[in-house]
Amino acid sequence: MAVVTLDALNAMDQRSFVQALGDTVEHAPWVAELAAAQRPFADMAALSRAMTEAVNSSSDERKLALIKGHPDLAGKAARAGTLTADSTAEQASADIEQFLTELEASGLAERLR
Repeated sequence: MAVVTLDALNAMDQRSFVQALGDTVEHAPWVAELAAAQRPFADMAALSRAMTEAVNSSSDERKLALIKGHPDLAGKAARAGTLTADSTAEQASADIEQFLTELEASGLAERLR
């Protein structure tokens, strides 16, 4: 993943901004779309607040879709290879597969639903 500066994010058009940050919240580029309207960001904390506010101000239905769209730990999306690069790296760094068998992972996912 390429490093993008805050100044560069502030200068991007909306499409480029969403491409750069669209996977920050798994499979929810709408969060970056809404946050883009708050530019320019003075610092990373302001960017984080804008993305958080985008989620907090969304409808309950959209929030639920966001939660349901997040992949299970070592779940079907991981096995199918459909995670974003960030989630793949996150799950790999946690050594989740080392601790959970497929049966345990699917059981955990069922209890969380």
